[in-house]
Amino acid sequence: MAIALLVFATGCGDTQARAVNVVGSTSIQPFAELLAQEYDARHPGETVEVQGGGSTAGLQTVTNGLADIGMCSRGLTPEESQQFQATVIARDGLAIVINRKNPVDSLTTAQLRELFSGTITNWSAVGGHDGPVRPITREEIGRASCRERV
Repeated sequence: MAIALLVFATGCGDTQARAVNVVGSTSIQPFAELLAQEYDARHPGETVEVQGGGSTAGLQTVTNGLADIGMCSRGLTPEESQQFQATVIARDGLAIVINRKNPVDSLTTAQLRELFSGTITNWSAVGGHDGPVRPITREEIGRASCRERV
């Protein structure tokens, strides 16, 4: 999964110090905070402020003029691609873990997409035992992000 930093044009040539506001993806936030600290250290009098809130919130705050840069850790929709210029700053590493009692020993990227989107709902569709698929991902803004709680 690509992690993108979406940049929206801001005014240039202002000689007064001002903060650049970066808002969006909570998975990018820790990395963006480190980048902001490094930038601030190298550019005294300039400040980069980073806030989370989610990928869609990042795009919305840029659209509404409340942020200069939106962080997004998902692909852009066709409409968003017309409005924003995406710059990839890193790529996520993912680990897919399946119970050792499940006989599935390999999955394609397409199968993973179908498992997580809910298109495939039974392990038997990918060579496993007959039983429901329960994808569970990291917590998202204080709540578990899974289609079905175990």
